[in-house]
Amino acid sequence: MFLELFQGLMIPAIIMNVLNATAFMNRVTCPSMLVKAVIYCFITSLMSVTTGIILCLVIPLDGGMPGESVVSHPIDIIYSMANNMCRRRVIGLFIGTVKFDLSMTEMIIDGNVTNSTSSMIVVKKNFNFNVLGLIALCFVYGVVMRKYDDKVRAQRPADRFPYLRSFSRITESIMFYTHVFIMPVAVVCFAVKMLADTHDWSLMLNLAKFIGIIICGLLAHGVILLPLLYLITVWKNPLPLIEHFYDDVLCSTLQCNTSTTTLELCLELCRDAGIDQDVSRLILPIGHKVNLNGTALYEAMAVIFVARLQNVTLDPLQLAVLGLMVVMVSIGVGGLHSRGAIVTVFVLKAFGLQYDNLIGLLAFVEILLYPLCEAVNAAGNCFGAAIIHYGNYPEQNTPDGSPIIA
Repeated sequence: MFLELFQGLMIPAIIMNVLNATAFMNRVTCPSMLVKAVIYCFITSLMSVTTGIILCLVIPLDGGMPGESVVSHPIDIIYSMANNMCRRRVIGLFIGTVKFDLSMTEMIIDGNVTNSTSSMIVVKKNFNFNVLGLIALCFVYGVVMRKYDDKVRAQRPADRFPYLRSFSRITESIMFYTHVFIMPVAVVCFAVKMLADTHDWSLMLNLAKFIGIIICGLLAHGVILLPLLYLITVWKNPLPLIEHFYDDVLCSTLQCNTSTTTLELCLELCRDAGIDQDVSRLILPIGHKVNLNGTALYEAMAVIFVARLQNVTLDPLQLAVLGLMVVMVSIGVGGLHSRGAIVTVFVLKAFGLQYDNLIGLLAFVEILLYPLCEAVNAAGNCFGAAIIHYGNYPEQNTPDGSPIIA
């Protein structure tokens, strides 16, 4: 019940999040810079998800948990995703999800099994929180607003919908205090109760391995892959930027759990590094909404971890669909607290995996590793601003003559 209530509180926050991001893209005066930002976000998201999938597949797990999970076929998952984003009724985009299962049965004639098979599509409708439908509706509405005149287009969504803005602020405040004060206690109690009921110490060992491999994945992506991409793209030494970005960002995420404060700090760090402010003011807000490398890495690893605990093997096509779904769902929940738990539950439902006994442990891991995930998210956006800055200004200095760090 607590999880369903928390999902309901996220609805207005997701609406404002997607509308603000879409409206911000509509106001961009440099389309080429926006294209570079989108390409960078796609490449880094693909890198983070791939890193998480590879590391989680190679980790050895001891034993498993009994479950009745039957993983859906990738075609069924893709068809269900498309149907959930395009519904006849608008209300279905909020509270209704549809899942398609293609079942193959052998034909029996006179007691003999023939070689022919018959297929049947089973449609399952559930009254669950439809994250993909909500994101798609808000994105389409934001794009349609571009057709209006300049006066209406220049307004922010918060100015056009004052009641929604007020309600969104109230829900964000409730989510913040829930995330800081209530959820840690609830998650710890749930995890302790689960461990006391199962008496399975192998689960604790697997959880410790899972936490360790997530930390390794975040460090590999944030300290190795992102600087390597920076080195290959601009052919500059990334070590000064690593020290400049991670030192302050990691301290900020450890001291406070507000991503807005992290965004302001990233703008200040990019300005101190000599990155052009026009570039940083474009890249960082967009990346703050859609480029969540650390969060996407954790979500992909969490789904594979649950599948492996239930002795379910995902084929390469299912892993590719998993990466696509994680990236798509992460777009609408950027900047929101406890977004990893909501996205993980949605992906687990789409794949048909049982999560009732593990959601508390996954939420505990998310709260524990939230500062490191947020630091990787922020550093990825800062590196993106530096890469696009060098793409626009190949010289060592910015147009106003200020030196850049690297």
